Amino acid sequence: MNYFTPPTPLVLYTDLRPDECERRMREAIDEVVPAIFSFSGYCGNKPFMGAVNGRKVVVIQRTFGRGSLPTAFSGELQSHKDGTRVKGSFDLEIASKILLCLVVVAGLLFIILIVSSSYKDHPVLSIAFACGYCGLLLFTPRSLRGSGIKQEKAIANFLRELLVADDDLSNSGMDAGL
Repeated sequence: MNYFTPPTPLVLYTDLRPDECERRMREAIDEVVPAIFSFSGYCGNKPFMGAVNGRKVVVIQRTFGRGSLPTAFSGELQSHKDGTRVKGSFDLEIASKILLCLVVVAGLLFIILIVSSSYKDHPVLSIAFACGYCGLLLFTPRSLRGSGIKQEKAIANFLRELLVADDDLSNSGMDAGL
């Protein structure tokens, strides 16, 4: 069993050249620069942010409220025929995954402390609490990733519009996208 939901693939094809795709993406997204006094937690005001490093791209939808874990699109711009294939996947950022793992470990230590101190007085209640809490901890990463479906669709639509792209159905072995 994978603890985290597997990445969702996205493959798009556009008639634009890779350098034109890079230029359009650089102009359309803000760089990811943290800001203390910002509702989204980052500098800038564009609805999407990320990075374009050569042919590698990362796109994140700007969300307001610091309690959310953003879904990121990580991909590559590949020359293909007379245009560009945008090939990548959606997943939680690595920092978010590390944070979730740390929260789960801290939660397990917390539950061990609670159960060990209350087991003598309330054995059935302690076991029920431990099972419920552990279930919550085990399914949290999958449910958080599932809540990012709206972000995935928004990013995919943004890329389709920006790059005048369609799903690349010729790419065998991968789902064409959302």
